[in-house]
Amino acid sequence: MSAIGQDVRIFKTKQWGMYPYWMACFIFCVLPILLIAVLPIHDLFLPGHVSDLALAGLLIFISIGVAVFSFRFAPRAAGRRIEIDSEEIREIGFYRTKSMPLAEVRGFEVVGNQQATCIRLCTKTPSYGKIRIDQQYERYAELVDWIKAGFTDLDAARYDEELKEISSNERLGSTPEARAAKYRLVRLVCYAANGIGTFVLMWAMIHPRPYHALIWTLIVLPFVAFLILRWFAGAVKLDGSTKSAYANVAVLWLGSPFALCLQAMKMNLFDFERFWEPFALITAGFGALTVWLAPETRRPLWKLILYATFWSMFGGGVTLTLNAAYVTSKPIVSHVEVRAKRVNHDRGASYFLTLSPWYTLQKEKELAVSWPVYQKYSVGDLATVQTRIGFFGIPYAFVE
Repeated sequence: MSAIGQDVRIFKTKQWGMYPYWMACFIFCVLPILLIAVLPIHDLFLPGHVSDLALAGLLIFISIGVAVFSFRFAPRAAGRRIEIDSEEIREIGFYRTKSMPLAEVRGFEVVGNQQATCIRLCTKTPSYGKIRIDQQYERYAELVDWIKAGFTDLDAARYDEELKEISSNERLGSTPEARAAKYRLVRLVCYAANGIGTFVLMWAMIHPRPYHALIWTLIVLPFVAFLILRWFAGAVKLDGSTKSAYANVAVLWLGSPFALCLQAMKMNLFDFERFWEPFALITAGFGALTVWLAPETRRPLWKLILYATFWSMFGGGVTLTLNAAYVTSKPIVSHVEVRAKRVNHDRGASYFLTLSPWYTLQKEKELAVSWPVYQKYSVGDLATVQTRIGFFGIPYAFVE
């Protein structure tokens, strides 16, 4: 590998390439510091300043952001350079230098698409870390050509290895021709399944009607993904990338928990006592089935935690949507006083009414309402509230 380069070659970051980092430093470092400097910090924790306490939490969050972006973006804004000689490649930054012996380079990975938006050098020994090379360097094409000429394309090698594993999997067929035909069928089935998943996700977000049909479709979709994993074991994974030889059913599986959670968020719940038992049972069952049929979700730990989030979304979404879809009692009608009104403009407009206690509540409660209902009532009016007991015994309410 020492023959790759005899002289030291230097590749600096382009001047324009540092502009985004300068902007990021200003937005996340300089601007928050100026904001903190002009805010009346000493008044935030006075009694009765509930909203100011929330602002104090925001300031803490901003401070953490300042620290993170200071270490992440400030060094990049100051400029970097890559140095290559016959023995090693070095990434020299603002506060550290990362050296990687050429003999230790295992190969490179393309981060992004095949147009090589970024190339990452990987080593045989993890202690050397990785060197990331993006288009902000001068003579980027020359640098990429040097890397591709001297090192292994790990993405292509991984793809070939996965394709070899699939081609030798006897569960797909007894002959190479039969396995190849089954593999083409698998990719077609997964492509169609993910297309159906995308369609149902858009249905849930744009026009969730008829409600019962949508909810049951969303509940069934992940189990269709499980069936595909079972039927075509060895050729399909639950998740995957465009660089993988394995087909995947990621959209079919991941879209359902997200859409169910969106539907559940529309409900006005005020008593969670009976929520936790069905939620825990559905989440645990769904998670156990996922780990059993998709071993790739078990490790690393961060991936397991990420999947556990989707299990929770599915468990909560199924619990609350089925609870609302199958009401087990007549609505309980209450007439309560409107004590406050509020509009939230964070993401579009959301409307809220704060109501006096009703049903089993001991204190006032804020409920989300539609725009016509928000217009209908003024502070001091008596609003009509319907409380319903759902399939799992969880009460929810809405304002007429």
